[in-house]
Amino acid sequence: MKKNLIKEMFSKTKEELKDLIKQEEEDIKKLFLYKSVKKPKNTREIFMKRKKVAQLKTILREKELING
Repeated sequence: MKKNLIKEMFSKTKEELKDLIKQEEEDIKKLFLYKSVKKPKNTREIFMKRKKVAQLKTILREKELING
């Protein structure tokens, strides 16, 4: 994620971040299913989605530590 997107994610609430994480994880599952059936055009998309989920989880954890 670019720096401006990371700043934007920090402004979101915990619930919004959790929803984004769920949505991205569902997309990853769909991509794995699609990959097993047919060769995807963008093979890097799974990696990028996993990276985004990790970054979102990190931001969520930082918010939890800051707010208590």
